[in-house]
Amino acid sequence: MLRITFLLCVLVWFGCDSARNVQYKELSALREKIMEDNINGLTGPAQRSLWMDFSSKAMAFYRAYPTDSSAPSLLFNAAELYFKANEADSALMAVGILDSFPQFSRKPDLLYLRGQIHQMLFLDYDKAEQYFSQLVREYPNHPASASAITSLAVLKTLNEVEADSLEFTADSLPYQP
Repeated sequence: MLRITFLLCVLVWFGCDSARNVQYKELSALREKIMEDNINGLTGPAQRSLWMDFSSKAMAFYRAYPTDSSAPSLLFNAAELYFKANEADSALMAVGILDSFPQFSRKPDLLYLRGQIHQMLFLDYDKAEQYFSQLVREYPNHPASASAITSLAVLKTLNEVEADSLEFTADSLPYQP
């Protein structure tokens, strides 16, 4: 009886590992296809569909295997693709989950992605500025810091244009018929 129980446990364990491997291989194949499309310069609805497919499968992988060592990397890839697909809430959700991985090695890239999400998708320039500034402050020598500095300059220009526009509008209102 003990042998049968042990054998069943081993079979179940291998079955679970097999399902994980199948999911991971499928995600790897999708990631390769996405990279190939990027290299070939392909964009459009088919690529967006591929991005969304990968992202939803990466999120499902995380839900099934939250402690798997590849989960953070897959979540980050999903967040990037959600961002590229203009799926703001989903992108923010994926980067939010990554906060639960304190040892995640791509923290600077994560800060930059958060800034981009807030700048480009939510048009929340103040929040974007916070993330870009945090990146520059905490990781000044990281390659993403140079991009963050450029983004901060763009945000400064956008804020100046917005202020000028509001001033122009306020000045012109009394003269409208």
